[in-house]
Amino acid sequence: MTITDELSNYLKELETLKIEFTDKDDGYHRLDSHIKRVNEDFILLDSPEGILPADGSMLNLIFPRKNGVLIARCSFLEKQTGTLPGIKVSYPYNTQILERREYVRVPLRLRTKITCSFDKNSAEKESFYVVTRNISGSGICFLYDKSLQGCEEEIKCKIYINDGNPNPIRVKCKYVYSKKARIKNNIFYITALKYISLSEEDSARIVKECFKYQINHRHVK
Repeated sequence: MTITDELSNYLKELETLKIEFTDKDDGYHRLDSHIKRVNEDFILLDSPEGILPADGSMLNLIFPRKNGVLIARCSFLEKQTGTLPGIKVSYPYNTQILERREYVRVPLRLRTKITCSFDKNSAEKESFYVVTRNISGSGICFLYDKSLQGCEEEIKCKIYINDGNPNPIRVKCKYVYSKKARIKNNIFYITALKYISLSEEDSARIVKECFKYQINHRHVK
């Protein structure tokens, strides 16, 4: 079954979903909704009371699947009033399937301070700065000239996000892998880390930045 065929199974009245969007004040929202009507040129969704997407903004429609979610990207058209109120959105112009507990990963380049011990038999810590290759709500990936394979116990990260909050995101991470890569005749390691302690506030900051990246690159495949 193609993604288009699968998506058509969800585009029906009373289908439940979550909608992800930013409002006119740049506030991020991920709220429960459902489909009220499917017309030829738009889809009508139940509108969360008092909250509307910014005019002309992008929305993610997030449908639960057996082993994950299907994310359909749409544009907000307008608010509908009258006997059948709600919000009108365009038909999806892009879709993505994610496995359970997976998050959208985007190539945001963020300055990050890593603190760890390369010798698990030593209490001495080493700190260095990297720039992320990509980031999601579950982890980060970056390039460094050493493998972090020996840093499997505890890795601390400070992620600097330019979102108006002067405080970096502080998170403890778990080593996932380091893959060797040759770049301009030099050996580097592409390293992935998974968050193991992340506050709800910081998680929301990361997910919001990932969503805003999607908005800013909505026509980039």
